[in-house]
Amino acid sequence: MAEEVVLVNGLPGVGKSTLATTLASRLDVELIAKDVLKERLATNADAPSPEAVGAVASELVWSLAAQYQGRVILDSWWYRPRDLRYAAEGLRRSGALRAVEVWCSAPVDVIRERYRRRTRSVLHDDQHRLATDWEVWAATAEPLAITPVLRIDTLVPIDIAELAARIEAVLMPAESRAWRSGSDVNRRRRRVEKDAQG
Repeated sequence: MAEEVVLVNGLPGVGKSTLATTLASRLDVELIAKDVLKERLATNADAPSPEAVGAVASELVWSLAAQYQGRVILDSWWYRPRDLRYAAEGLRRSGALRAVEVWCSAPVDVIRERYRRRTRSVLHDDQHRLATDWEVWAATAEPLAITPVLRIDTLVPIDIAELAARIEAVLMPAESRAWRSGSDVNRRRRRVEKDAQG
């Protein structure tokens, strides 16, 4: 099972997939992207509706995460009012001991224009989502916040090395953080105890 999970989240069109791909390369870890899974699932003319494919892909994200050892990055749009409980359960199923959410944001008008200009398979139902869901999404989008959250502005160049270091710091096991921060104190305490015994 995955020991550490990095959730890359944010509105459609914000730049999650670009960031997740670059980050996975930098950290040398597996990347599971929901949109990629959707496209692989819908490989024939008899494919079910976009909603049905999306539901299967969402389930597959967590099932695959549970099969990886070490660290894995998950790229998806988790809408908090809709997906909070499902994502929390998915994390539990993945077996992750530690997790962090990278929340991608940018001015809403910029994200909307990026989303509008997308030329993807109709499988993703982008134009329908833009017409029916976008305004509500944009007004209420926020991190899941079931893990520590790192906020990233995708409108400006992202220092991947810095972001990777921030992720590493958050995912460091608590025991390691305590050991590193308290190592000098522990050594001094052991010396005092040894002197007292001698």
